[in-house]
Amino acid sequence: MNINNILFQLEKLNKYILIFIPLTLITGPLLSDLSLCIISLFFIIISIQKKTYEYYRNFFVYLFIFFYIYLFARSFFVENIFLSLHSSLFYIRYLFFILGIAYIINIDSKTIKYFTLILFFSIIIVTLDAYLQFFTGSNILGFKIHQSGRLSGFFNDEYIMGSYLVRLLPIYFALLFYNNKLFPYQYLISIILLIAVDVLIYLSGERTAFLLLCLASILFILFINQYRIIRLITLILSSAFIILLTFNNDKIFDRIITTTINQSGVLDNEQYIITRKHNTLYKTAINMFIDNPFFGQGPNQFREQCKDIRFKIKKEEMRTTNISCSTHPHNNYLQLMAETGIVGFLVLIFLLFYLFYLLIKDKFFYYKINYLNNAQIGLIIVCIVNIWPFAPTGNFFNNYMNVIYFLPVGLLVGLSIKNMK
Repeated sequence: MNINNILFQLEKLNKYILIFIPLTLITGPLLSDLSLCIISLFFIIISIQKKTYEYYRNFFVYLFIFFYIYLFARSFFVENIFLSLHSSLFYIRYLFFILGIAYIINIDSKTIKYFTLILFFSIIIVTLDAYLQFFTGSNILGFKIHQSGRLSGFFNDEYIMGSYLVRLLPIYFALLFYNNKLFPYQYLISIILLIAVDVLIYLSGERTAFLLLCLASILFILFINQYRIIRLITLILSSAFIILLTFNNDKIFDRIITTTINQSGVLDNEQYIITRKHNTLYKTAINMFIDNPFFGQGPNQFREQCKDIRFKIKKEEMRTTNISCSTHPHNNYLQLMAETGIVGFLVLIFLLFYLFYLLIKDKFFYYKINYLNNAQIGLIIVCIVNIWPFAPTGNFFNNYMNVIYFLPVGLLVGLSIKNMK
């Protein structure tokens, strides 16, 4: 077998791995991270053999490389070097994952269609399974509802079902604009699915996911005319169902309304950032940032440094909780401030502003000739939602979440290259 045949087989394998990523994300971090690594590795081999260096020549790649070099170099100036390098050394694989996706959808135009179909199927099975759990008390695998009434579906004791849906459903709708004839009655079915997912994210009890759902809806309505009327109608219907369920189900009312009010500190005349738990973690992160504002404590060092007496929150400031130490501060921006200082923080904040700049420029400055199609706009909105600063998040270096974060980036880069061509 000659080199061209080997490269063809690698491209074909990468295509199928990409298509099934939405399903691997349901199974957990192992298969999804393995898929990311394979796509990254194969793209490196293909790009070297085929000399596809044009994929490396863009502003995003330069920004990512700068960020990676900074993370890698900073890891050598911390107390626990190996823990820090565990997060920073292989962070570069996310860049090759992005470029690998862009390459795949450019060499085979049908990839996006098949990916969208599998994405649709994945969202459908997660949604149906979660509703089964809601109505019967357990899902198809026997996973039961948590005592608090929270739904998890296939994710069992990991309460990320709402997060999975709120981050992948907008990708589906963005790609739906690109695939005009995906399946019969696709828009009618998608509208029904949208309402079902809206309500399900609320029922999941994941307040951050519900907040991001509202944010994504607002941005889609503002920047995609084709989506505006559909989304407004579905929002009205979803809201009606949500109100009915809230005031007719004590567990839902307690989780969403009562618990939120209690954790916010409103009744205690306290001012909390999100909740009491988040308040102490955020203050710990800020203390770390103040200690070394330019370079921070080092990548993935929050879990180590939060034990330091210099950064711990005083007991009298904790009130009813003593959680001031964790693996991460539950906010990407504060984590970067604490661990990478102003340098790392500025990279993420710059990216957020740049994405908004792209949307505003296309909407208001190129009114007659839009340089972005609806699929690109939708994916930009997904990226904004993923890095929204005013919401609790997981660990910035979490492998599973980074697959979800960088998946729409790869699709966006790929569609942008196709659009330029």
